[in-house]
Amino acid sequence: MNSKVNLIISFAEMLQKIANETKDTEYTQTFGTAVKALSSEDGDKTIFDVAYALHECDSDKAMPESVFEYLKTVYQIGIDEGNPVCMNNMGSLYYTGRCGEQSYKKAREYYEMAVKSGYPLPAENLGYVYYYGRDTEVDYEKAYRYFTMAALQGQTEATYKVGDMYRYGYYVDKSPAVAYVLYHKAYGMTDDDKDCDCLGNIMKRLGDVYAEGIGCDIDLKTALVYYQNAEVQFYRQIERGDPYAPKDLDHVIKMQTKLRKLITKQLPPLSWKDKEQ
Repeated sequence: MNSKVNLIISFAEMLQKIANETKDTEYTQTFGTAVKALSSEDGDKTIFDVAYALHECDSDKAMPESVFEYLKTVYQIGIDEGNPVCMNNMGSLYYTGRCGEQSYKKAREYYEMAVKSGYPLPAENLGYVYYYGRDTEVDYEKAYRYFTMAALQGQTEATYKVGDMYRYGYYVDKSPAVAYVLYHKAYGMTDDDKDCDCLGNIMKRLGDVYAEGIGCDIDLKTALVYYQNAEVQFYRQIERGDPYAPKDLDHVIKMQTKLRKLITKQLPPLSWKDKEQ
């Protein structure tokens, strides 16, 4: 039996293990993906296609060990072949810690490996590494360089993060006007897509823009609308397993309460109505 056949059998056995371990559990997406991959119905899918699908399954839960083993095996094959998506995805396993092991150092190593190919997503991810100092010193110069690199290639999150840097004056001169433009640009890049993973983050920032007058006049009612829409999106992001969304959700709910009070104070008394009664 040649090595290629052995490899096919090995991957089939790993997928069967995933299916067995997730059957009749809360990991319904993972189970369905594994079963479909084992069937002839999904015969045109490569091991990479299956890995990418499994990576996104049940993202609100810790990743089953059997899935992590499958992804590590597949991604390493891709890495050996120079596949930047596999490099980036391997990094994301360690960055989020969903795989059971969180290591920003390993994540950074894989992102740096992937970014050399010109693939924009690892550049965005490296921006986060240096912006927040994930197992390294905070370095706004590197964060700006990587976020800009990704933004120029159409990455939405990187675009609003560059906006953050102009908003707060991190590495660059503080410019509310540039922040305003970049936040709106990021929003335009989503096309109001309800499935966008960062739509809530953008709407929250636009709420801040109009609540605080960042690069524009204060407009409390417009700010309220953005905060309300952000609230809905954060519920969706939490359902998808975003660990940072609860804090942002709390912010937009508090701001809505604050703005409602301010808007109410600005309303006219409508004295004519009292006279009619």
